[in-house]
Amino acid sequence: MSSDEEVDYMSDAFVCTNPDADIRPGLNPKLRKIKEQPKPVSVKVLEKEKRDDGLQTPLTSENKGFAMLAKMGFKPGSGLGKSGDGRAEPVPINVKTNREGLGRNLIRREVMELKAKLRKESKKNDNDVDDYRKRIVEEANIRTCKIDLSRSQKACYNLDTKEGILEPDEDWFWHDFHKNNSEKNTEDCEEEENEDDLIDIELSVEDKLRILTLYLRRTYCYCIWCGTQFDDEKDLQQECPGPTREDH
Repeated sequence: MSSDEEVDYMSDAFVCTNPDADIRPGLNPKLRKIKEQPKPVSVKVLEKEKRDDGLQTPLTSENKGFAMLAKMGFKPGSGLGKSGDGRAEPVPINVKTNREGLGRNLIRREVMELKAKLRKESKKNDNDVDDYRKRIVEEANIRTCKIDLSRSQKACYNLDTKEGILEPDEDWFWHDFHKNNSEKNTEDCEEEENEDDLIDIELSVEDKLRILTLYLRRTYCYCIWCGTQFDDEKDLQQECPGPTREDH
């Protein structure tokens, strides 16, 4: 064919004359043969197989280490130690399969231990906070009781003296309200300590308030929280909510 002639790409030389022919690349015998060839085993797999074979193969008498053990009384198949009940299998080898540093597991363990310690301390701190809150509430209650007790003592002094009573049933019923009008000798009072005085020292503010509240209600039908002296016991029971601050 001369260079001047045009190339006919539709000729039989270029167009498949058999339209039923299967020309899929997967049916190419050369390509199929290449795919059927076994893939090369990776180096890691080969190393593992070789290592496992070595660990499974017992030492021979020609091995210097085995010869030394044999001189010390070791027999093949028995365990280590005088009694032969020690380790019979070699210590397994844990090969690292990742790229983490050798100390990373140790660091992780330390982190976990620290986390557990901090959680324990946090729980303890929560308990301490709860205890602190309870103490704050108790201290606030005591301050409130002191205020109510002082009001009760003043009311008791006024009501008792109004009835012509010169001395309180209990010394702390009047507290310091009667000392301005009292001509007692202080030294004599200090020497006249008795068992009742010792008992009074042990009473808490709450206990004193309960006792004095009972005295005022039963003796004078008086309630410090209502600020009222009722006509009688029946009037007190009907009009007063109760014998405590919480009732009001």
